[in-house]
Amino acid sequence: MTAVDVLHVVACADQPDLARTCLSATERAHAKRIANTAARALYISAHETLRRALAERLDIAPRRVPIVAGWNGRPELAEGARPSFNLSHSGGRAIIAICDEGDVGVDIERQRPRRSASRLAERLFAEEERTALAALEPACFSLAFTELWTLKEAFIKATGEGLARPLNSFAIDWTVPRLVRGQGDADWVLDTLPVGPGYRAALAIRGASSCSVTHKIAKPLQS
Repeated sequence: MTAVDVLHVVACADQPDLARTCLSATERAHAKRIANTAARALYISAHETLRRALAERLDIAPRRVPIVAGWNGRPELAEGARPSFNLSHSGGRAIIAICDEGDVGVDIERQRPRRSASRLAERLFAEEERTALAALEPACFSLAFTELWTLKEAFIKATGEGLARPLNSFAIDWTVPRLVRGQGDADWVLDTLPVGPGYRAALAIRGASSCSVTHKIAKPLQS
């Protein structure tokens, strides 16, 4: 069974001091370009949390964790080293998934209004998914759409393809959840994650048949 750590991150109320963080020079430069104060604080908190979690596993200083852009820009450790990790943020929340086996993807999203969700589903989702969503009561549509969206995003992040892979090229049954088309030869684990009201999140692991998830609340950064 594949063990997965999921870290839940909420930005601190005060703006972190970039000079005191363990972010790389590239990450600090990116943070400075984020105009929105809340978004910048969340970016700093999430990437600081990721580096500290990886550093603990690798037994090195957080700033020395060798995070590089892999295939299609997917962040990974240099030279394909383990563990696999992935980060996602939406609104004022972020989640990080880390596992030693398989390739992991994670996604968190704010729940969308029904009208915009319906338009996106019609344009982007597979036929099987659109049919299943259309059979739902209107009051259930937005929640189901957001759960399905996070599962699909987590899947393409785990494969490393990102949005280079069309979302209608594979299909997911979000009620189980499981892949029903497009998984290839690999074993997959898909699961939804508890993240509180107004949000939905999901996890995907390639190369695993089952997983055990440990949830952790990241400590807020000090300004």
